[in-house]
Amino acid sequence: MYKQAKLVVSKSNRWYIKFYFLIPGSSNKYKRFREYFDINQIKIRSARMKHALQLENFVNEKLKSGFNPFTAVKSKEYKTAGKTLPTQIEAIVSIKSVGASKDAQASYKSYAKRFTDFLEDKSYHTMSAYEFDVEKAEEFKEYVFKHKDLSPKTTNASLSYLCNFWKLMIAKKWASSNPFSSIARVTNKDKARNLNKKELYEPLTPEELNKIAEHLRILGEHSFLNYLLFIYYSWARPAEINRLKISNVDLKNSCIYFPSKSTKSDKKATIQIVPPLLNILTEHLVETRNPEDYLFTTDNFKPGTKKLDNNFPYRRWVWFVHEDLGIMKDMYALKHSGNIHYLLNNKGNVDLKWQQMQNRHSSSAMTDRYNRKLGAYFIEVEGLNFATFD
Repeated sequence: MYKQAKLVVSKSNRWYIKFYFLIPGSSNKYKRFREYFDINQIKIRSARMKHALQLENFVNEKLKSGFNPFTAVKSKEYKTAGKTLPTQIEAIVSIKSVGASKDAQASYKSYAKRFTDFLEDKSYHTMSAYEFDVEKAEEFKEYVFKHKDLSPKTTNASLSYLCNFWKLMIAKKWASSNPFSSIARVTNKDKARNLNKKELYEPLTPEELNKIAEHLRILGEHSFLNYLLFIYYSWARPAEINRLKISNVDLKNSCIYFPSKSTKSDKKATIQIVPPLLNILTEHLVETRNPEDYLFTTDNFKPGTKKLDNNFPYRRWVWFVHEDLGIMKDMYALKHSGNIHYLLNNKGNVDLKWQQMQNRHSSSAMTDRYNRKLGAYFIEVEGLNFATFD
């Protein structure tokens, strides 16, 4: 009745699933069918291959179970099999944006981007809505609340938007259940418990930084050390650094350009490269040629094509810093340490506006709150008059 479905890559690099089915009334004539689904929308070749092979298996299972392309009306499952979650979410945002205010449209896009960033970071971007379950919805909550360090209000809003997105997907038969409807919302008490993890915000001392640097040099982990020092000197978040490409680094003008899609606030920004970081980046990029390569990759943090996932650096931090050295502080503390040491080492010459722009804070008041949270304020004490007790 049919010939097995197979993945085909055409000469023009179009990917599709091909199968043959016996023409009704004929004993030996077959009609060729091509199913493109949305395979060609996936840009990363390895992810596209994985998704395409899943679809090849899906079509073969449908044929094996009696599917007849001549007589059967394709089920909703079949029609949406080739739809990945990023594609489905994009479609939902387009539908909900019709007739909505500009503010509402911006909110839809912002919350959708946060979710698709999560899918990409966790390598879930080839899934469909049918495959996304409650366990992964909980993982998204953890990602937003703890990894992204967003407030309970923003975290809960993210869950609510996704819950509403899923309601529309169910109505369109793209999903059978809503994984976000049963997810408990976070509270201010949860945030307090999260903040009570002192190691997340406690800065590293100069002695600890020297100890870490020396240990990584002994182990030959020079590129990982460069990655950590990038956090320390640039005050950038690890997730933002992971998305940077070589084209975002301008050594000639000593600037780093953060595209809007790579930042926490979804706003583009430019920061200066301080002299110690300039030396590190000059050495790090000495053999690099392709500006579209990522600045740091899973190939031992060297420049290349394999984008870092957010867990890759953290696993090494745990191995080399927590387990080897017993320094139980978070990798994100490097950002805070860099700020504190800037304030301490530049007493009398601190430029709070520059600190605001380097941290990409939205206002000077935010920088002031950040410094108070760090407990860091220093002045030159020589020349101050105090009583002495000899």
